[in-house]
Amino acid sequence: FQVPNMMSKIVAVLLCIGLPYPVLMNKTTQADFGVPYGGNVSENSVDTFNYHFSDMQSAVVRISVSSPAPVEYPVSFVALEQKSVRSWSVPFVVGSKTSYSSVSHTLCPTQNDGGALSIRVSTFSQVNLSYTVMANNNETFSLANVTSMETTAAPTQPLLLEYTFPDNVDTVIVKVSSDDDICAYLSVQEKKCPVYDVFDNVQFKGMYQSMTKQAAITVVKENYLDGFYVIIVIHPTDDVCNSRFEPLSRTSTLFYASTANERHKNLTVAVEKTNSEYLEPVLITLGIGVAFYTFIGLIVIGYWLKNWFTGKTADFPASQEEAEKILIDNPTNEDAHHQSGYGALDAHIDTVTEDGARASNRPVSLSSGVPQHDDADVQSIDTFDGFDTLEDIEHEQDVYLSKVGNLNGL
Repeated sequence: FQVPNMMSKIVAVLLCIGLPYPVLMNKTTQADFGVPYGGNVSENSVDTFNYHFSDMQSAVVRISVSSPAPVEYPVSFVALEQKSVRSWSVPFVVGSKTSYSSVSHTLCPTQNDGGALSIRVSTFSQVNLSYTVMANNNETFSLANVTSMETTAAPTQPLLLEYTFPDNVDTVIVKVSSDDDICAYLSVQEKKCPVYDVFDNVQFKGMYQSMTKQAAITVVKENYLDGFYVIIVIHPTDDVCNSRFEPLSRTSTLFYASTANERHKNLTVAVEKTNSEYLEPVLITLGIGVAFYTFIGLIVIGYWLKNWFTGKTADFPASQEEAEKILIDNPTNEDAHHQSGYGALDAHIDTVTEDGARASNRPVSLSSGVPQHDDADVQSIDTFDGFDTLEDIEHEQDVYLSKVGNLNGL
């Protein structure tokens, strides 16, 4: 049983009975890089463009296509390489109001010394639809040998660049700047296929950052030993950067294909080499810490030295006279206790002298040796009202003493 023979018999039967049989026409063209090609396709035809390249360690190809096809019957483009397949349709529809009639993509580079590329164009439209296609070698692909690069990107024209670390560089900063406020994505991805360069999948691989006018990503060599890709994708709207989201619907009748509505963003891309990316902030942090603890240490040492010298002078007087002076100028707690009269009941109890007279044990000044009297004592002595005749001394009784705050008036 052979399928080709069976198909030929079916075709022969259909032709004999007069039924129409669609014949698929395949047109093949040996194409050259940098030359635009055009044609017409329908559901009965497929156009194929074959490219050959050699003597190139890295074949970097960027394909640009366009077509005025309607949204209902788009034109499909399929790029086939040795190890990858990439496809897209034109017009490229975004949301419910915007579509793009031109699309450009950089194919994932191959690492072979030679290879082939095939681009196939097809559609399901019953009428012929025109198109244009062109493949170019991307000569401005690497960022290793340039200080900065000025370029342009659009939602249907993402930018793909490559960087390989030199031997003496461990860390780089990828910086992108622009003068306009169009929302975009900056992505750093590993040098492996496939490459995610569409706005709805760019965040699924590597590191990315949204931007309007400036963006920067630090890349460490140990994470990308073979280098990395720099990908810039322009978002079809500014909702991501402005945090305003609008539901996307494909049911609206406001679809249109027009190149006038494409959002082009002018960009400046640079990769800055730096081996001390973290050195400056680390040194600043350490410096602040050292200065703080040094200041606290000096305060503690100064306070300790002050107390040490002060305690040494007070505890070890130079002579006996100086010690006596210290005792006179600084009375002990017991003297102060007696002077205050608080709890010192014995300091104010009358005593009896040798001649039988009663004397009051009052505080005495250390400087003059004369008993000190307050105004209440003087008044009591003058009027004799403060003397107790002690008439009940003949009777035996219990005495209870309580805490007295001040007995100077007794």
